[in-house]
Amino acid sequence: MDWGRRLFTLFLAAGIALPCTTHGVDSTAIPSSDTPQEWVVVFVHGIMSIKPHITFGNITRFFEDQIRYTQYARTIKTMRNDHHFFKNQAMQERGLVKVDIANKSPGNSAGALGYVMNGMERLAGVKNRKNHYYTYGWSGLLSQSSRYREAARFFHDLQELVKSFKRPVNVRVIGYSHGGCVSLELAAAQRDIYPDSPLKIDELVLIATPIQHAAAQLVASPLFKRVYNLHSRHDRVQRIDIFNPNRYLSDRLFEPCNGFSLPEKIIQVELKLIRNHSSVTPGTVRHEHLGNFENPRIVEGYHRLLTDASPGHGEVWFFGWTPQFYRKSFPLYPLPMISVLPFLQRHLSLMHGGEAPRHSIIVADVRPDYGTILFKRKYNKRTCLLSKESFATYNQLRTLTEGISPYIPKSYSKADYMKHIDIASREARRRYKEKKKRFKGKNPPLSRSCAHKMP
Repeated sequence: MDWGRRLFTLFLAAGIALPCTTHGVDSTAIPSSDTPQEWVVVFVHGIMSIKPHITFGNITRFFEDQIRYTQYARTIKTMRNDHHFFKNQAMQERGLVKVDIANKSPGNSAGALGYVMNGMERLAGVKNRKNHYYTYGWSGLLSQSSRYREAARFFHDLQELVKSFKRPVNVRVIGYSHGGCVSLELAAAQRDIYPDSPLKIDELVLIATPIQHAAAQLVASPLFKRVYNLHSRHDRVQRIDIFNPNRYLSDRLFEPCNGFSLPEKIIQVELKLIRNHSSVTPGTVRHEHLGNFENPRIVEGYHRLLTDASPGHGEVWFFGWTPQFYRKSFPLYPLPMISVLPFLQRHLSLMHGGEAPRHSIIVADVRPDYGTILFKRKYNKRTCLLSKESFATYNQLRTLTEGISPYIPKSYSKADYMKHIDIASREARRRYKEKKKRFKGKNPPLSRSCAHKMP
């Protein structure tokens, strides 16, 4: 009798519990494996070249952020409207502009990068994802107040773009160099101008971004759900932003300071690229020996037949047909280092940051000769291997490179590049003289900082 009652109770409980597991569940809320996940991916370029404008007078203006109405500002404005400077990077006209990957005309480097990122996602095993690529074009001026104003416009345009989809989309913003600073300032724009905005950025990717002390704490903003800070030790340009408030040099890493602790959502990654010496032939004993990742010296990259070819400042963003700052011997030639991002995110998505980044950094060591990425944890000068993951083989990279051949500009030499800079400078001088004539005998506009003004 007792067993009968127990069995009856058990079946009754099962009968009650069974509908409770499905009752009230909206089947439409469960994403189908056949439905692609949609992403809005925005590329944000860095500043325009300031090398021709390094004068004592301009350096003072850069420090004081007083560059409006200057020869430098006029020249950069002219350069920014010249499509010649769009041909080697993901850069288009001002504002949010959609990237047309299908337009395989020479010089459409924004389309080339979108094509490469899609190809890398396929090689990384990312499925059921549909990317909508955009570029955000800003002034390219070396000015903190200008970056803040641009971020305010960027926030407004991005918010309107996300609304226009009429369906849920994820947002990824990829900022290069000072374009990363503009992307960080989105948090300041939300705080000051759009505090009630529902906009969220699922992934903020900063690559070769000069970390400025004044804006570093913006990384903790709830606007950003996850932040990737990618840097290379061979990038000497990232740290020489001497126009950084309160610091002599910019930093590579976000660091805790003055009661500010790093949030766990940030992952800081050092990018490395190790290749075999040219004397090592695939299929030989030497090649097999250098692929033995049980050997600590090989894992560290200290073997005499291994060469550290980690990317410089230009190689993380520009294509190999750029006239300068890109080595022909770069192992990923002509692809920029940012193209490995899908492989990195596939393995870094479950990792957490926020633990003393100066002493504990994740190192993504790409070994193209073996189609492998070594993920390591760095403690001061020592590293320990976390995992060995797959990467694209040279044959796969070659196929991808052949796919972007229609996008390559027909002529893009250093002489042409410098010629267009010279044309922009002459045009700026001409406009300056015309304006000077118009204001002759009158008080001309003052060159003053507008950092205190709201955009």
